[in-house]
This record gives sequence, structure tokens and C-alpha cells, in this order.
Amino acid sequence: DAGIYDDLGHIPLLRRGVSKLVIYTSAAIHDNSSGIDQPDLCQMVYLLAAFGQPGCLPPPLRNPPGAPVPLMPEGFSTVFEPSEFTPLLKHIKARRAAGEPAVYRGKFTVVDNKHLGIRGGRQVDVVFVVLLPSVIWRSALPESVRPAVPDWFPNFGCAELKSRMVFSLASQYASWVTEELVSKEVRAMLSDTEPRGSIVV
Repeated sequence: DAGIYDDLGHIPLLRRGVSKLVIYTSAAIHDNSSGIDQPDLCQMVYLLAAFGQPGCLPPPLRNPPGAPVPLMPEGFSTVFEPSEFTPLLKHIKARRAAGEPAVYRGKFTVVDNKHLGIRGGRQVDVVFVVLLPSVIWRSALPESVRPAVPDWFPNFGCAELKSRMVFSLASQYASWVTEELVSKEVRAMLSDTEPRGSIVV
């Protein structure tokens, strides 16, 4: 988004009153803060901020609750009820431990945010897609390709996407996750009485 406040793309959608969203993120950027180069959920600063959660990166990178960067005021990017974050985070952690990406569908309460012009007091249906390494996907790669794919794939920093092969792999991976895991959740989300035109991916 190049705006350093809406990497999930959800803010204008909530401002417009969209009621069904599919949000993809691969922002658990790899680092070796644990001593092993692996995806770090603390790097998901925009997702944490959307739910009013405090940052968990080490100082000076630690963010105040509800803000994606340290210099923003507390609550600047909070748009969802903070108490509803725990089940989502629990699912993300469980899927990471299982070696697979996380797809989570639920209803979330929108809260007022005067900074972003968002009016709360309603619920929205969201399918969150948190892209993480997949044992299943990796095992399907040709043996000659696997050594070129980092264990932490697809959790690149944006400046690390430097080759056609990496871009192609990232695109194919997102397509595979969508086909295998996301499509059925989107169909289920659309099966209720809400108008289908209200969904934005």
C-alpha cells in the first residue's frame, strides 16, 4: 500500500461499509530472534494493530497497542474489537506448529476509529489467510527445486523478492493455498443471506 498504515488493505473497505472480506497476509517475516531463522508472528504488526494488540518486537521496534509503528499513537489502527483476537491468534499458532498456513473465518465487531474515519457498532464476516510455510506444499515440489526454497518460505521481507523464480513460487503458493484452503471458506461465507456484492478480496 506504500502508506505504512494499511498493509492489510482493510481500512478503506471498512470505511465503505463492506461486510464480507478476505484478507491475505504473509507478514510473519522471517528472522532469527529465536536463534533459528523462521517466521516471526511478532512481525505481523498490522494484524496485531487492527485488533488493538501491543507489539511484541524487541525495542526500539515495539509498537504501542493498536499501532503498527512505534511513532503512532496508541489505538491509531484499531478497527476490530480487541477481545476477539485471542481465538484467531490461537488458530494461527496451532497451524504454524503443524507446519501449515492458517485460514480462519469468523464474525468480527468493528469499533469506532476517528483517525481512519471508520464507524463501529457492526459485525463483518472475514476470512483471514495467514501465509506460513507448508510441509504439504513443499513435499509436492520437485526434488531439484526444494533446496532453493528457504524453510521459512513464503515469509519474505519485500526487498528479498528479487528473482523471477521467487515471484513465481510466491504466486503459485498463494494460488495453491486459495484452491486448497480458502475457496471453501469463501463459499461458506457467501452462503448466508448477505448480498454477494458485499465481498471484497
